[in-house]
Amino acid sequence: MMSEGYDREDSHHWDSSSPGSSSSHSTSSPRSGSETDSTIPADPFENGGSADSFEIAPNLACWSSKRHLTTGNPSPSQFPTHNLPPWRGKDSKLKTAHAALILCLNIGVDPPDTVKTNPCAVLECWVDPFSLPPSKALDAIGKNLQHQFESLNPRMRYKTYLDPSVEDTRKFCVGLRKTAKDERALFYYNGHGVPRPTPSGEIWVFNKGYTQYIPVSILDLQSWLGSPCIYVWDCSGAGHIIENFNKYAVKRDQEFKNLHPDPQSASNYVPFMDCIQLAACAADETLPMTPELPADLFTSCLTSPIEIALRYFVLQNRPRISVTIDEVMQIPGDLKDRRTPLGELNWIFTAVTDTIAWTTFPRDIFKRLFRQDWTVAALFRNFLLAERIMRNYHCTPRTHPPLPPTHTHSLWASWDLAVDTCLSQLRDLLDTQKRRHQAEAEGKQPEPPHQYIPSTFFAEHLTAFEVWLSRGGSALTKRGPLAPDPALFVSEGDSTSEGYLNGEQVESPTSLEGPGARSSAGALVPRKPPDQLPILLQVLLSQAHRLRALILLSSFVDLGPWAVHLALTIGIFPYVQKLLQSPATDLRPVLIFIWARILAFDPSCQVDLLKDNGYLYFTNLLAPGDLSRLNIPNVMEHLAMCAFILSALARDYRSGQVACIQADMFKSCIFGLESDDFLMRQWSALCIAQMWDGYDEAKRIGVELKLHDKLNSLLLDVSAEVRAAVVYAMGVLLGTSGSADRKQRGGGGMGSLLSKTEWKHMKLELSLGMGIVLTGKEDGSPMVRKEVVIVASALVHEWRGIFVIAAWIYWEQNRKWRTKVASGNASLGIGEMDEDDYLDSGESIAQIVSAWASKAAEGKTDRKKSDYRAILSSFFTILTALFELTVDPYPEVAAHARTVVDYIMACLLESPFARLPNSTLHMLPTSILSSSAPQHNSKPPNHTQTLRNRVASLHALSPVPHTFLNAPESPTMKRVPLQRSDTMKSSPATALTSTIKRTSSFATSLRNLATGYAFPSSDSGNSTAPSTATGAGGNSTVPHPPRQDFHPLMPEPRLNYAKYDPPYVTTSQDTSSSFVSSSSGREHTRSSTISTTSSAASSTRPNSPQFPTNGPRPRSGFHLQPHTPPSETSSLSSSPLVFSAADVMEALMEEDMERLRARRRAGQHQMQIAAQQHAVQQQQLAMQQQMQASQGGMPHLYSGQVAPQALSHLAQQQGVASRHAVGATPTALYNRGPASGPNGHAPLPPNPQGAMYSTGSQGSQPFIYNGHGSSGGHSYPYSPSSAEMTDYAEDWKKILGAGSGSGVREVLPLKSLYYEWSTEYYSEPQMRQAEADEPGSVAYNKQSWREQRNERLLVDTEKQSHAASFCQWDRSVATMNTTNPVATLLFHSFETHVVTADLETMISVWDWAKKKRIACFDNGNPSGTCITSLHFINEDSQAMILAGSAEGMVRIYRNYDPSISSDDHPLELVSAFRVLSQVVKSKRGSGLVTDWEQPMGYLFAGGDSRIVQVWDAHKETAIGEYAAEGSSCVTSIQSDHESGRRFVAGFGDGTIRVYDRRAQTTSCVVRTYQKHRSWVQSVRWQRGGNAELLSASVDGEVCLWDIRATSGVVMDWRPHSNGLSNMAVHDHASVFATTSAINSTNWKAQTLTVQSLPPTNPPMTTRLSLPTGLHHAPTHRGSNSYFPSSTSLAFHPNEMVVGVGCADGTIKVVGCNLKEREKEGLAYELPLPPTFGDPVPSVKSTMS
Repeated sequence: MMSEGYDREDSHHWDSSSPGSSSSHSTSSPRSGSETDSTIPADPFENGGSADSFEIAPNLACWSSKRHLTTGNPSPSQFPTHNLPPWRGKDSKLKTAHAALILCLNIGVDPPDTVKTNPCAVLECWVDPFSLPPSKALDAIGKNLQHQFESLNPRMRYKTYLDPSVEDTRKFCVGLRKTAKDERALFYYNGHGVPRPTPSGEIWVFNKGYTQYIPVSILDLQSWLGSPCIYVWDCSGAGHIIENFNKYAVKRDQEFKNLHPDPQSASNYVPFMDCIQLAACAADETLPMTPELPADLFTSCLTSPIEIALRYFVLQNRPRISVTIDEVMQIPGDLKDRRTPLGELNWIFTAVTDTIAWTTFPRDIFKRLFRQDWTVAALFRNFLLAERIMRNYHCTPRTHPPLPPTHTHSLWASWDLAVDTCLSQLRDLLDTQKRRHQAEAEGKQPEPPHQYIPSTFFAEHLTAFEVWLSRGGSALTKRGPLAPDPALFVSEGDSTSEGYLNGEQVESPTSLEGPGARSSAGALVPRKPPDQLPILLQVLLSQAHRLRALILLSSFVDLGPWAVHLALTIGIFPYVQKLLQSPATDLRPVLIFIWARILAFDPSCQVDLLKDNGYLYFTNLLAPGDLSRLNIPNVMEHLAMCAFILSALARDYRSGQVACIQADMFKSCIFGLESDDFLMRQWSALCIAQMWDGYDEAKRIGVELKLHDKLNSLLLDVSAEVRAAVVYAMGVLLGTSGSADRKQRGGGGMGSLLSKTEWKHMKLELSLGMGIVLTGKEDGSPMVRKEVVIVASALVHEWRGIFVIAAWIYWEQNRKWRTKVASGNASLGIGEMDEDDYLDSGESIAQIVSAWASKAAEGKTDRKKSDYRAILSSFFTILTALFELTVDPYPEVAAHARTVVDYIMACLLESPFARLPNSTLHMLPTSILSSSAPQHNSKPPNHTQTLRNRVASLHALSPVPHTFLNAPESPTMKRVPLQRSDTMKSSPATALTSTIKRTSSFATSLRNLATGYAFPSSDSGNSTAPSTATGAGGNSTVPHPPRQDFHPLMPEPRLNYAKYDPPYVTTSQDTSSSFVSSSSGREHTRSSTISTTSSAASSTRPNSPQFPTNGPRPRSGFHLQPHTPPSETSSLSSSPLVFSAADVMEALMEEDMERLRARRRAGQHQMQIAAQQHAVQQQQLAMQQQMQASQGGMPHLYSGQVAPQALSHLAQQQGVASRHAVGATPTALYNRGPASGPNGHAPLPPNPQGAMYSTGSQGSQPFIYNGHGSSGGHSYPYSPSSAEMTDYAEDWKKILGAGSGSGVREVLPLKSLYYEWSTEYYSEPQMRQAEADEPGSVAYNKQSWREQRNERLLVDTEKQSHAASFCQWDRSVATMNTTNPVATLLFHSFETHVVTADLETMISVWDWAKKKRIACFDNGNPSGTCITSLHFINEDSQAMILAGSAEGMVRIYRNYDPSISSDDHPLELVSAFRVLSQVVKSKRGSGLVTDWEQPMGYLFAGGDSRIVQVWDAHKETAIGEYAAEGSSCVTSIQSDHESGRRFVAGFGDGTIRVYDRRAQTTSCVVRTYQKHRSWVQSVRWQRGGNAELLSASVDGEVCLWDIRATSGVVMDWRPHSNGLSNMAVHDHASVFATTSAINSTNWKAQTLTVQSLPPTNPPMTTRLSLPTGLHHAPTHRGSNSYFPSSTSLAFHPNEMVVGVGCADGTIKVVGCNLKEREKEGLAYELPLPPTFGDPVPSVKSTMS
């Protein structure tokens, strides 16, 4: 089974016995047939290919995967993480390291304000103060108190102060703050022996003689202790202290704020209000005096919670519990050992209190109190117990910050159950222990110890968590009690215009289906997380439950980013980080899955992954080898996750890149690229991309390993995701940026690559770029083509000079051709011009190129003249491919391509070519129509014929679109297509090959660049073109033909992020920031919306740079003076010197080569610096080893900064590499200043407005001096002196090509979002079914209803089909009217929908049952073309419309049905691509004819082409090309839907050919019939048969063929003597229909004939006369050259109706009169499909 991108239905199921996930789909190999015999067997498998070769795939939905909804654009997040509090907390966490414990007991003397009960609580720190002398008792209590606090945090330093005086109190408070410094200090106060605090908050201590109580003000304490602090007040009336403390704290903070209004000066200040306080009771309450409890109950709860909790449980359940309080204290075990009863209770208590806090407190409070400080967390966990116990004794403990009450939380019942379970075994434990001691004392064999039964607390709560997950945890709910905090989610209705991408706000017309995909009022959000999440964290500490807990955790984080955030907030990260050190194999699948989710949510975890070498866990798994060693089910799926994890480690993190390179990840990725799993191949390519992103050394290693060749071999991969990933990786290699920073555009090409000469370096970049562009531009996936354009942008950015040369040649030939066409003297097309066709300068292109190549090759031993011609030819080929992509049918691809092409053209306008003496760049191009097109709305036939002879691919195409010539237009409006061109086979000097065909889009774009913008964004609206267009020299006007109907907009893609970025700054852009070079981290704002009303006012094109006329001569050997108008010569020399076009070409190429040399020099300096650092490190290591050896110690491993091994290797090869690093710089280029700077380095000339150099995507490379001592944030190794820089600046200006494009905005390279889109896969649920597959969901119910309806409809219509061939087809069903002729008509198989297309670009959808139009939109095909084929896709579910137009493009639309289309799901473009790569010249063309095969997902395409191509919709690639074997166009095509192996094609010369796809392409034609003598209008297989087909020609002949017979013809008819317009065959009934031709003798009415097929006996014929609505006879072959007539005909695929599209725009639906069969005992009623919610239809049928 084929894999469909991200529609993987993998389910991860892990258990302790078989960890891992279940098997997943893998990408299958391309289908291949083994049968080459030309005979066609009658049986589908008889003597043919094996069944496996052409196995019919399930009826999968096509163009419905995620890539078709987003086209590689990350969807706006429904969970905007930028609004969430950081899960890590503050960067600088406050730690509590010092504490002062104050005891004011005054043993033996009761406070005067306290009246104690009798008996009364006396224990202090579990010591009876009256059992010892007062002094010893006080010391014992102090030691116990310190010991109890040490159990909370043994690392803290505690100091006890017993009955201190006021002076001692001030002294140790000041000392505590001095010792704690900026950290938090703990101040504990026990005031049981002094009066309660005063209402003003004063606490009491003693004087030195212990004769008086001395008050200490809270204000004094704040002054002594400062902030931050945590206070524990254990005394009656402690609430007074908190109230007054906060009052004074507010005043102190306000005073500080008034004294330091500047936030910078107060950055280190910790407000007093941030101090944490815990108080034993409220202001008006007294501590409990129950004798069974200690007197310091609050302190006991905080420091010894288990002991006090057990005592409290016994007191509360005394009648039922058989153990006493003293026995409770004998529970065996250690608090730190979870395997003992006491340790287990402590473990459970921690889980319970954590969970109570998690489910009760706000998230920020929970994180502050329970996750940032160990001591604070322990105190507040125990405080929850204190609140529970003390509230039972009428005390209300207080805190600051205030907390909600938790004493009635339901989890306390779980704690009581755990305690009860433990105590129920205590009696047996104690008795057994007593007997064992007695036996040992008597010398007897002791009995075995009592087997303690552990608590089931954790197992039960894990089960509860599992139930939550399996019983609706993943389901969505409405906002309310079951939903979490509303701030965590943004509904679709709230974010229809804005979304969030990587924390940035992005424009989003619509969002993806998913959580919240409804209106704001009824938005669905994830459910409230389970209460057991903190318990799950605690379970990870237990090895027994760890695997199960990790499996449940992985299921939870699979729910989405919100779940990952909650898991990280609860504190899961340190645990999963530590588990990377575990060797357990059963944990591998879940750890990989969890880490993938974490890094997809928060890429900053890459730093933590590098710590302790945690990344090696994943590199070891990816190491090539036997996969069975890993013991991971569904191993490739998990290895793909590992590749993603390591790609996230390397992204924007140089240390991560170095770590991956050192771990030989390149070799591991090569192994992954050879995998059968598409996801593994995809992420291997993306991991490679991130490893060499902006890293020269990684690129060098990758080139040495020939990774680029391996990636190139995957450009034709069966998976579109893999192809896009490969192009993305190659683009990063060539200089695009893989950074997450949207402002990082990249640049720098392949880096320094010092192992190659500069000439080989350039050829390598060129060959890689050209291979990607020429292969990828034909791809069927817009996502891949978009990445191809981005790769081309990087190539243009680095080699803009040579592209300017190619553009100039294109311009000159284009101008000459247009001039000849306008004058009527052209006999050759563009690219076919005569070599001796001279320019205005008197030279031909051939002579100019030859002169340039000869001069450039002078003195070069490693290159020849032909090499330069080949280089220019290659760049020219890439340029023509970019021109084709500017008219790509997919808006995003076209917008990107237009940005690149317009950048080249803007550089051309700013180049010295514009200052040549005979330059024509300042002239507007001559319009082809300016002298020949008459002034009326319709184009004459002779004009159509002329253009067809000129432009092979575009019949009747206006080369200059009027809208482009006059006004800005949206990229989503009509676009001019271009002829697909082949790779250049000759030099541009010899006419630049005859295979390259061009239109006028280049000249049109140049003209728009000269006067304004050609392609603003779609947000500018639907501009109406002016009525006239003025050409050069005052050309005549060309009116814009008005639309005959109305003006609906073209559907746009769902996520359309790519916008046209103009090369000139607009008035809304900051000019000062628009010309900053990308090499220095350009910060200009990329305009996503350019809305202009006047093209002349919308842009500001700066003046071209001027070059001085004095100074040294450049290498071309002459002084420079641009050719300028007379008004500008005053600012230049009075005696200008003229330069030639060849000189400009030489200088432009030299500029590009100097840009390359600058890269290589920077790389050489990096190598030298790295080598020096490595040498110093080795020297230090040797010294350390020598010192340790002399001291007799063992040498330790070097742990300093790690230098990559590859860098040391480069350092060893430094002498060899330096010889190739920089080519010989001509002395004429830099003839002043020293040849080299310090350290032997040739200093670089300054960077003129960013025109010369470019940097990598990360600022670390290359180091280019920018005149300010830094580049990209890094200092340059050598800074030339000011005098040297002045000289070089002057000499640099002498280079003729210097600064090409210096007045142009740096909009290149373009930025790709493909990595972000791919990462979303690991943020989306994978362990649950899609909503459409989830039983009970709305989508599932609708689809189930459709399936039942469709099945019933098929059964019912099958009964009708048997009677239809005996009935008359004269029942009128529906009539609908439109203003345009209906050229194409198609019925939906199950809905009452019929889709029509007119003779231009309009598509309409009608409900023929309701007789009304439900949708109408513009297809966007170019003017002069029309829609020649229509198909419904995925009719079994939510159908889409596939529209093929004459220029060879197909476009697919979804949500055309108003019952589905809405604000959330509007009509949108799903995909668009070219299905015919070659379009030939034809006087009478058929445009594009297609056939769609839904079960296999195949699209058969033919037409004005010499080949028939078969496209796989699932792979989005052409899987077969079959020669048409004739000079005529393909007029009709259909596949054998029964087996999918054969297809038949009719041709314009009357030939019919049958193809067998199992045979080799050279012998795939197995039958050829030539009985027809004219245009074959239609050829159709007869459904139900194996070898019969029906054909019809326009002369009126209809033939029935049997391909098994030798002669082939079984029967023929002539239903219309005057010719035939259309023919259709019913899919199930044995009938066919034809319509008569409309001509000069028969034009008032058209005859519809429905005739039965054999073996119907007697034969049935129905003739109906349909009025045409014409007012005069047609004078030519319709109003469009692609159709024999302006009418259409189609049967319904299932029902017994036929539709006719008339010439006047009327649509007539005629049905079979089945009531005639009633007399034979059969009764039929025509069923109409109901709407959703109605009962499934039933057809009445009674058999006699």
